[in-house]
Amino acid sequence: MAKAEKLLTIPNMLTLVRFVLLFPTLWALLNHYPVVAVALGVVAYISDLLDGWIARKFHQQSEWGKILDPLVDKIFVAAVVLTLYFQGVVPGWYLGIIVIRDGLILLGGLYAKYRKGVVLQSLPVGKAAVTSVAATLVLMVLQTKPVIVNAFLALSSALLIFSFAVYTRRWVEEVILPDRRKKQQ
Repeated sequence: MAKAEKLLTIPNMLTLVRFVLLFPTLWALLNHYPVVAVALGVVAYISDLLDGWIARKFHQQSEWGKILDPLVDKIFVAAVVLTLYFQGVVPGWYLGIIVIRDGLILLGGLYAKYRKGVVLQSLPVGKAAVTSVAATLVLMVLQTKPVIVNAFLALSSALLIFSFAVYTRRWVEEVILPDRRKKQQ
């Protein structure tokens, strides 16, 4: 029963609400209601900030939350980016950066959890990268001037690549190197 109780925390429920918000967000995008899609995206983003704050402030951090929160973030972003790509809004190279980065981080996290028993939490640089992607997508959906969208594309691409390098370094230090140290002893 203790494991179920750890799943049913306020932060985890907010994470699940964020996942549910994905569906009306996609509906709004597919039916060309950009302001509705952006409003739903903003609510989802606020729920992401709120679940982390509540988890830390009220000591409701859980193993479930460490897994669910970044997973839902990745699913939300990937679904929105794919939808916008198929609508011709997002360039393919940008979709590629996001999907490859998030896919590799997800696979690395799964390996760390199930092979090594280590849960790697999100890092501030990763949250900054996701925030920059969200801002870029909002500007694209609202059909902002191309010069502004291009600047945000460049900034968010750089943050995505930099954050991937940071995650890779941490993964090597926390997952791979401890095994090598054990073998050397």
